[in-house]
Amino acid sequence: MTTIRTNLYQLIDQLPDAAVIMAEKMLQAMVTEFPSVNGKGEAKTKLMNLLATAPIDDEPTTEDDWKTFNEAKTNINKGEGISLDELKKELGL
Repeated sequence: MTTIRTNLYQLIDQLPDAAVIMAEKMLQAMVTEFPSVNGKGEAKTKLMNLLATAPIDDEPTTEDDWKTFNEAKTNINKGEGISLDELKKELGL
């Protein structure tokens, strides 16, 4: 597990600031929403299983992707986003 953690730290160090903010929020959500994992490291929730088995996105991030991300971040900072509870409800979680 130490090697995986070391790899994660190295990956985070390579991210641009905007992506670090997004990664931090995603990791915080995982810690908050999915604290219990069994001894084999297998997630006990359906969403964690989906995340664990999702294919790696190997497409490069485009300028349009970053523009969309920054627009969304601006909207969220202005309070125009939806809450996590609303999103869960929408997704049926």
